Amino acid sequence: MGKKAELFISESLSSLKQALSKEKNQIGKRRIQSLIFIKEEKFDTRQHLADYLCIHIRTLEKWLVRYKSTGLLGMVSVHRKSRRSQEMDGEIYQALAERLAQTQGCFASYKEALLWTNETYQRDFKYSWFRKYLIKHLGTKLKVPRKSHIEKGEKAEAIFLKSSPHVLEK
Repeated sequence: MGKKAELFISESLSSLKQALSKEKNQIGKRRIQSLIFIKEEKFDTRQHLADYLCIHIRTLEKWLVRYKSTGLLGMVSVHRKSRRSQEMDGEIYQALAERLAQTQGCFASYKEALLWTNETYQRDFKYSWFRKYLIKHLGTKLKVPRKSHIEKGEKAEAIFLKSSPHVLEK
């Protein structure tokens, strides 16, 4: 049998309904509705309440834990995670774009670009995020010639190198 949907709610039913009418965020409305349903004892178990609200039982549990610790205002407020792309300011973006556009002195790898950025701008970007950022926002793509066969001629390799946008120097 599921856990009973019993919880001491300090707010009155009328104040909860008033808060529901003032709330503009849909997530906040569903959270307040869950408190109203618990206060009215409309559902026998929390699982039935979660099914009615079309959420997972663990989500409802997290809401109720947050309500117990921070109250109604803490439960209703929606905390957005910071986006790492906002940490990349325009100065760094421009410097990377200029450096990638050069044919001489271009980066040979994403690791090299990351090290240069972290050293030059005293940042601590992570490799996987940085690589995805360069691919998505700057359209980077490493093109490295690799022999496909042991008998492949040097002429074919030279043609491949001439057609690539950035010739990697060794």
